[in-house]
Amino acid sequence: DLPKARGKALPAQERITVTVRKNGKIYLNNKVVSIQEMRRRLKAISKLNPTLYLKADRRVPYGKVIKVMAEIKDAGIEKVGLITEPRARVR
Repeated sequence: DLPKARGKALPAQERITVTVRKNGKIYLNNKVVSIQEMRRRLKAISKLNPTLYLKADRRVPYGKVIKVMAEIKDAGIEKVGLITEPRARVR
């Protein structure tokens, strides 16, 4: 259940995606990882791909999302894009 926003859909090519589910579990490209494991893996791949896309359920506490984002930055990821659901157009 992602936040809604306007914008273009992103291509699903080889991209790094971190997902934070409403239960607080963290996924790195659809694989459950601890926050420490996420940071370790991201550190290893940050030189090859410094861009990451973050999906966080809108019910995840803000502090949890900020903590995950801080770990992503500490791992050397320079660009973080947020993935949202498209908002329904109102006419």
